[in-house]
Amino acid sequence: MSVVSVAEQMFYFLIPMLLVGSVFGQDSGEIFQNDCEEVGTESALNLNFDDPNKLQTSSLSDCNLNECHNVTDTDVIIDRKCPGDEKCSYRFFRCCQSFQSAQHTCRCIRGNLTSIHNQCTNHHIKQFVNQQCVNVGLVWIGVWKPNQCNGYQNVDGSCLNYTNWACGHPQRHGRKCTALNVKNGRWYTLNCCRRLPFVCAV
Repeated sequence: MSVVSVAEQMFYFLIPMLLVGSVFGQDSGEIFQNDCEEVGTESALNLNFDDPNKLQTSSLSDCNLNECHNVTDTDVIIDRKCPGDEKCSYRFFRCCQSFQSAQHTCRCIRGNLTSIHNQCTNHHIKQFVNQQCVNVGLVWIGVWKPNQCNGYQNVDGSCLNYTNWACGHPQRHGRKCTALNVKNGRWYTLNCCRRLPFVCAV
């Protein structure tokens, strides 16, 4: 068998495998974060959130929003059921942070990672992020499972009265955090240490 024929066989074998992998990645919500500014704040903040309440009570004396340059504001009212108020504005942070750091950043601007209470809000947040940044696939939203004993809950303390889980989600074991796939609107549970862009409700 010639070297050329072996190379041709390898080529025809690898191409279908690559195509299958690409389709699987899109279906599972693992869309590449191509336009993502990495910001590592965990070491500086020394964050430890074994207690779920610490997401709301950690000190804000170390806020440094200058680390996050890619911020998009909107004053569009897209949900009249925001906790504690009749309206919300939203900020989309393109810089990538862990779930805990993202929530800390939201609190620094007197908000929280956004809670979503109906399909309309889910759709509008998806559209909002897509309009700002076409290369973002997943963003943190304010739903998490803090430990093995707790169920999923909103970080802002509001009732978790709406979900839009993807097939196979949510995961039930251990601490998990929730990301919105802005391509299909589905929710995916991920490791909370993963760095993603995020949306704050203010």
